[in-house]
Amino acid sequence: MSSEDVQRKYAVLVQIKLDATRLFDRISKRRSEYVSIFAVKRTRDHFKQIFANRYSSVGISELKDCSDKTISAIDAFYNKVDDLWWYLQHTEDMPGTVEDRLIREIKNIGRFYDELLLYLDQELKGNDDESEIPPLEGIIKES
Repeated sequence: MSSEDVQRKYAVLVQIKLDATRLFDRISKRRSEYVSIFAVKRTRDHFKQIFANRYSSVGISELKDCSDKTISAIDAFYNKVDDLWWYLQHTEDMPGTVEDRLIREIKNIGRFYDELLLYLDQELKGNDDESEIPPLEGIIKES
């Protein structure tokens, strides 16, 4: 891989890491605010801002030099986030039930986020030896 390819790969991985961190922070730290808006105004428009992310604009070609496990971790995290977004967009649950489910789902997404950071950090160190990453497969279980 040329030095330009390496720089491009790192730029994409840093972008994904920053995006995932901002996204997880918005989902977890603003939970009470967006649930309150949902409960009081009965609108879902604000969820677009909470769940906005850059991953959807990342092409396969930009991830081609990443390990399979890193790509899987990226995909798993963003799919869990998308599942939560879908639930919030379509639920008919009452706000209290929504809040309870969010607490569980955010905890579950947090596990996928932690795994994602492990793989991203490993690749950003320039080390493709994944044997240093503790195996989390089987540990991450949906609640």
